[in-house]
Amino acid sequence: MKRIYKTKVHRILLNCLYGLAAAFFIALITEFVLKNTLLAAVVFLAVLAAYAWLVIIGNIISIEVSDSTLTVKQGKTSTTFNRDEISLRAEIITQVPRSGGMAISTSCFLYITQNGGQEKKVDCELLGRYQFEKMLEDLNIGDSVTKIEKEQDKSN
Repeated sequence: MKRIYKTKVHRILLNCLYGLAAAFFIALITEFVLKNTLLAAVVFLAVLAAYAWLVIIGNIISIEVSDSTLTVKQGKTSTTFNRDEISLRAEIITQVPRSGGMAISTSCFLYITQNGGQEKKVDCELLGRYQFEKMLEDLNIGDSVTKIEKEQDKSN
């Protein structure tokens, strides 16, 4: 049976919000230091465009899981693996505030190791944690996932 896991819209919107915040912060510093509003606006647009290109568009992902193959489409590249010739491992990293509460962010990584020993790290953050865990169950590695919880200082 073939299942397809795609980037979630809410993950893209969340990353757009992060990009806007980063671009605004850097533009604000530029305005404060150089006292030039036009240059700050150009810096804002440049940072926002770079963030969108490198972080969002470059990481849009689609993963197809079938009984015999695993196909990873990330950005403009597509790679198909024969499931009999690879080994898989996964890592979920959740950052939580030191004081407790809800998670600040969660990173999901799939590591694909081919028979030759070459390992490929796939950033699956845009799939979302729920869909990532569901995909791992379909790949029969759901129980062997490394789950790391990191405490985040308020100063960071």
